[in-house]
Amino acid sequence: MKSQILQAIDEQRKLVFQDVAELQIEGPCLSAQGIYVWTPETLQFHQSLFKEFNGKLTFFIPSSGSGSRMFAFLQQYLRNPSNESLPEIERFFKHLPEFAFYDAISEDWKHQLETSRVDPLAFLTYLMEPEGLNFSNLPKAIFPFHRTSQGIQTPIEGHLRQGDGFEKENIEYHFTIQHGFESLIRETLGSHDSHIQFSYQSLASDAFVFNDSQEAMVDASGALIRRPAGHGALLENLNHLDSDMILVKNIDNIQCHAEQDLSLDIWSGLCGLMLEIQSQFKAVLATKDLGLLEVLNQKYNVFSQSQLEENTSWEALQLLLNRPLRICGMVLNEGQPGGGPFWVNHNGVSTKQIIEKSQLTSSAHFSCLLNSTHFNPVMMVVCTKDLSGETIDLENFVRKDLGIVVQKNHFGEHINYVEKPGLWNGGMYDWNSVFVEIPSAVFSPVKNVMDLLNPVHAGN
Repeated sequence: MKSQILQAIDEQRKLVFQDVAELQIEGPCLSAQGIYVWTPETLQFHQSLFKEFNGKLTFFIPSSGSGSRMFAFLQQYLRNPSNESLPEIERFFKHLPEFAFYDAISEDWKHQLETSRVDPLAFLTYLMEPEGLNFSNLPKAIFPFHRTSQGIQTPIEGHLRQGDGFEKENIEYHFTIQHGFESLIRETLGSHDSHIQFSYQSLASDAFVFNDSQEAMVDASGALIRRPAGHGALLENLNHLDSDMILVKNIDNIQCHAEQDLSLDIWSGLCGLMLEIQSQFKAVLATKDLGLLEVLNQKYNVFSQSQLEENTSWEALQLLLNRPLRICGMVLNEGQPGGGPFWVNHNGVSTKQIIEKSQLTSSAHFSCLLNSTHFNPVMMVVCTKDLSGETIDLENFVRKDLGIVVQKNHFGEHINYVEKPGLWNGGMYDWNSVFVEIPSAVFSPVKNVMDLLNPVHAGN
């Protein structure tokens, strides 16, 4: 065990200080140049394919975030009340009754608010601290997001309700959560449903931390200091699922019940597109008709020309078609932070990848970013089985040199560590990928509590 730890430390040290790769980006994926665009007819066709699907469907929802970041401006005001933050604070108080969480506020506090006798600092302390509603320490998964005819709805309940809209019998829900939150989440959900599963990001995946002298750092007790290795560590959780199709979406991107129909339509289209690609791949292998593959590829840009030229033998083509497959929704870029779809060259082979802004470090990268048109909202359908239905080991399709180096201050000392390649970034580098344009209305994450005033959240 000690030798394995030393080996892991050495490997991570090299990644932090030497070996994280710089991406060779050829350009952004654009409409009809790496991104498929539905017509009403083709969307309806793919939805009809999914309507006939009777396999096992699993929602995979990364849900480890806490609610504290949603209230950053309120916590900052509590620490340092200033006139600079007053406009945002005043807007928060003005719209308080519109938030679903207003229903959880005690009658005494509501009376003070309604009679304008409230002490703002005392009220915010009540909202944030354990002696009150403890919002700053709640997992985001169970924060009151929406009002329904049955009462308050949390994000986790929203995802369950949205999945029910498929009217499919064989659906499971898998939420990745923080250690210590499971009992609270189960309590919120009430009776345990056997179709709901929880898992944790493995502590064994945590990154080792190095000082600027490249030494692994230890705490006062002599234990190695470690940090969570990012969402790429969730590949292990995904790898353990046994499902015919897996739908991946972040916990805070959920609309209120009245606004969920569009998301259901898009999910159905993405799933149907997955079924068409799989069906066509199987036909190519059964008939050995490369013309079928050429027609499919012209339509969906699954493979670049360099990929096909690298896999000219029948054995190589079989391996290529049997890789894990993902169908990724992409929304038009309207200034959102985060990653997007790009063509990336590695060892002379061009592939479609989802790249985070933090990975775009050169002036050439910046030029590509300026020309990009789409954004990754994390709404994707993935299949982790080959075309024969056999489970694939996803670890074999990671580009391990695409970890993300993090540099921070730790109690006055500069520290360095490397996160694992992002789950949908380097973690899925060698997957087969189809990117498809989806409407921006299905992307409504809640990063700030004020986002809950968006109509897709505020509707009843």
